[in-house]
Amino acid sequence: MSLSFLRRRNGVKGRLPDLGRLELAVLDQLWQTAPLSALAVQQQLPTATSLSTVQSTLERLARKQLLIREKQGRAYVYAPALGRSQLIAQMVETLIDGLGGVAQPAFQAGDRVDAETLQRLEAWVAACRPPGG
Repeated sequence: MSLSFLRRRNGVKGRLPDLGRLELAVLDQLWQTAPLSALAVQQQLPTATSLSTVQSTLERLARKQLLIREKQGRAYVYAPALGRSQLIAQMVETLIDGLGGVAQPAFQAGDRVDAETLQRLEAWVAACRPPGG
C-alpha cells in the first residue's frame, strides 16, 4: 500500500517519501544491526528476496536520505540515517499535517510520542496495509 500522505510534494519540507513493505523490512534489519552490507541484509530478511532487489532497495532508501552508506572494500555498508522513533515521529507529524486542523487538537497534548504509542501506531499502520502491499 502506498502511503500517499508520506510523499514529498513539490519539495515541501517535512514530507517523507513513500515506504513499501520491503523498505520497512530493510530499515527494521538495519535498526537492529548496523552497519550491514546488502548481502547481510538479504540473509537476515524474513522472506526470500534476491540480492539485486535488496541492493536496489538499499539504494532507493539512500536516495530518500533514510540510509547512509559507506564504501568498505568493494562493497557498501548501510546504516539508518534516523532512528526508528525519529522516523515514526516524523511520519506521525506528516500525517497530522496532512489531516490539517481536524486532528491537530487531539495530538497537541505533548511534543513527544512515547514508546508505547509508537508501538501502537506501528501496529496500526501494519494492519492498514493490504496483504502483499
